[in-house]
Parts: sequence; structure tokens; C-alpha cells
Amino acid sequence: MLYGEAMPAMLAQSSTFTPARSARQDRTPPHLSLRALRSALDLTLEQVSLRITEHFPEMVVSRGSLSAIESGARGASDLMLRALERAYGLPEDSLTTDYSPRVRGDGEPQ
Repeated sequence: MLYGEAMPAMLAQSSTFTPARSARQDRTPPHLSLRALRSALDLTLEQVSLRITEHFPEMVVSRGSLSAIESGARGASDLMLRALERAYGLPEDSLTTDYSPRVRGDGEPQ
């Protein structure tokens, strides 16, 4: 049988045929820890803190807070992720998290 020639024609005639998705489309983009990123950029926690303050003067972030975020001991808010993106020179929305801020009794984030 001539599967090499006949099979594509048969599949094209089928109304239920859908091409297979590329395996690459289903892959998650590479992940890199914040600590590894900082190390790769040869930055100290102090330098990252200063860069954040340069871009977001209202934010004062200590080295301890950054270390806690890097280690996973503390979550990062959306604002903190945007600040880290700027500090590291990353495109907007390139950092993501599963962190959800705790909510006070009045419905406001803590």
C-alpha cells in the first residue's frame, strides 16, 4: 500500500482531521530562579534594592525582603514583580507568581 502518498490525501479529505499540535507549543517557557538571575547579572541584593528605588521611588525594599522573596519564604506582589522586571531589565510581564496577598477583614490586601 502507498501510505506515503495516499495517507495525506485521505486525511485531507476527512472532515474530522486536525493537524497535530507541535510539542513545542505545549511546553512551558524556561524557568530561572530570581537568585540565579541576579547571580547571572552579577548583582548584589543591595544593587537590586537600589535599582528598584530608582524606578519606583515610593518603594523601599530591604535586602532581607529581596532575600526572602528569592528563597520563597515571602511572596511577591504584582507591583514587586514589575519592580523586579525593571531592576533586571526584563520585558513587562516576564515574571509571574502564584502568590496571592492575604486579605484583611475589611477586604483590603494586607
